[in-house]
Amino acid sequence: MEKVIDVDIMDLDDFFSKYNKELVSLELIKFILDNCKEVDGDITIVLNKKIDKPLEDILRNSLKMEYNLMIKEHFNNNKMQVIYFLVGIIMLVISRILNDRAIPQELFLIGGWVLIWQTVEIEFFRDIDNKRKRKLLKKLINSKIIEKKIK
Repeated sequence: MEKVIDVDIMDLDDFFSKYNKELVSLELIKFILDNCKEVDGDITIVLNKKIDKPLEDILRNSLKMEYNLMIKEHFNNNKMQVIYFLVGIIMLVISRILNDRAIPQELFLIGGWVLIWQTVEIEFFRDIDNKRKRKLLKKLINSKIIEKKIK
C-alpha cells in the first residue's frame, strides 16, 4: 500500500533551515519521518508549494545528509560499545585481583558491570532506533517526490 505524505510549503521559511538556507529544516524532516513510520509499501511525498523554486533535489539531498549522519552515529555507537566492554572487563579483572580489599573490589565490580550493561543498552535501544531510522530514510531517499503549485 502506498503512503502519500502531503507537505504544505507556504514560503521558503517553511522549507529551509533557519540557520542555513541550503538545508531542509530538521523540523520538516522529522515531520516526514513521523508520518511514515508504520509504512510497508511505497512512499510518495507531495510538496504543495506557493513558491516557484524547485525543491525536490534539495529535499532528497537533505535526506541523504540525515542518512549519512545516522551512519556516523551507528559507527560511533559501535566504537563506544567496544570501549565500554573492554574497560568493563578490565574493571572486573581488577576487582578479582583486589580480593582482600572489600570496598575497592566492590567498586570495580559494580563499575565493570555498569559499563558492560551500558554496552547492552546501546545495542538494544539506540542501535535499534538508529537502524529503523536509517531504513526509513533510505526508503524516503528513493521515494517519489511530487511538487504541486498551489495558489
